[in-house]
Amino acid sequence: MGNRVAVIGGGLSAIDAARTAKRLVGNNGKVMMLYRRTKTEMPAGLDEITALIDEGVELLELIAPVSIHSNTLVNFRLSVLRCSLKD
Repeated sequence: MGNRVAVIGGGLSAIDAARTAKRLVGNNGKVMMLYRRTKTEMPAGLDEITALIDEGVELLELIAPVSIHSNTLVNFRLSVLRCSLKD
């Protein structure tokens, strides 16, 4: 694992993965959690979301991954789309 980590999803497993990744990369790394809706629609509870943010994980809402590009086994680039909620 590198020092920049992206976790895709909004459930409890994604929260656990993001929090664990943050502990592994420490203060010199960055962990982002990407979710295609807002935190209001996340399956995880408010307590888990608050703990995630308090631990320093950046929550990016309304983001959907489109593709993953790699030129090595370690370096990846993630292409995403900005989403919007429909009424």
